Amino acid sequence: MGRLERIAGAIAAILAREGLDYAQSKAVFKLARQRAGLTPPPDRRGSIDRLTLEEELRFIDQAYAKGGRTGLMLQALLETGARVSELRFEPDEIELRIQHPTPRGENERPAPYGDKSFDEYGIADSDWWYPRDEASFGCVAGVPLETVHLQFLNAYRGERLEWAWFSCSTAYSNGRNGVWHLVPSGPS
Repeated sequence: MGRLERIAGAIAAILAREGLDYAQSKAVFKLARQRAGLTPPPDRRGSIDRLTLEEELRFIDQAYAKGGRTGLMLQALLETGARVSELRFEPDEIELRIQHPTPRGENERPAPYGDKSFDEYGIADSDWWYPRDEASFGCVAGVPLETVHLQFLNAYRGERLEWAWFSCSTAYSNGRNGVWHLVPSGPS
């Protein structure tokens, strides 16, 4: 057994003994790195601003408060690094297209995009992502979920919405940067 395997075994024993979950273990490692004076390598050129661990956990907690399946879906998107290509909210459906390798069939290369639909409660219509070869109206490079969330908060004015659509459609954007198109409900 090598040095790193011994250290990993000791850490695993502490995590199990303390009953920490994955998110808590990330917070512990962050604090341990700070106390040890460890710093990350320099940022890569062109990298995007990420949510802090605390912001990510708060975002996931808020999603879980809306419903377990919604929380699980958003947590999976954040943790896998999937990027939002297109997102549409309608009164009875949510449609999501991600830019992330999406399995097709056996011995086939993954598709660059995946689609999934959810009902108004956030319950998926299937337990797999439908593979897509094109972004359609979506953002070809995809946009990090936290950026989509922040852009929505900046665009939303508190009115009741009929539907909301995030895309790179050239009808509403320059075709590269995603924007929200919000359609308010008519008078009730």
